[in-house]
Amino acid sequence: MYRHALITTLLAATTLSATATAQWGFVTTPNHPPARTEAQMCYDLFRGEVVLYGGGSTSGGTDTWTYDGTSWTLEAPLRNPGFRRRAQLVHNLLNGRSILYGGSAGGRMADDTTWEWNGTDWIPIGTNGSPGGLTRYAATFDANRNRMVVYGGLRDTWNGQPLADTWEYDGSSWTMVTTFNSPAGGLINHAMSYHIAQQKIYLFGG
Repeated sequence: MYRHALITTLLAATTLSATATAQWGFVTTPNHPPARTEAQMCYDLFRGEVVLYGGGSTSGGTDTWTYDGTSWTLEAPLRNPGFRRRAQLVHNLLNGRSILYGGSAGGRMADDTTWEWNGTDWIPIGTNGSPGGLTRYAATFDANRNRMVVYGGLRDTWNGQPLADTWEYDGSSWTMVTTFNSPAGGLINHAMSYHIAQQKIYLFGG
């Protein structure tokens, strides 16, 4: 019941804002994270803030920042996933947690661990099954089916063959999904997003 009410609210907000003119604007904040590339970021709907983790930076890529629309805050979790870049961070809007999987942890092979941010700490998840380690993949959260969906990527962070695998994470298990076809037969460095009104996932580029 709650899930459907939340989706209905989001759909209404989408409809109301559909005619708004889109513009980019530079935002000045009293403080901000150090410059970085290949970080992980998503919007935490439950807490009304952006979550930023890791990336290649002067801080070593293990810091967690949140942004509330006015200022950035450096969080102090008890645990963290360690150095991480070229991964994806997606928000589960049904349980209020943000999911981080895989990425490059500084070595040649992709990381194969799953973590969830609960607003104050990073929780390591012992999952049933796993994609086997992925980096430079794309991911999004399917709110209708309550799944994180992952496509493509590499197992070897530098010279691997782009994958055409589709994986889903339901909060406890990773499952490989068999599909009749796949985008471009394997991709890296692409992007995915969930369209809540159409209940479809769109993929572009790579």
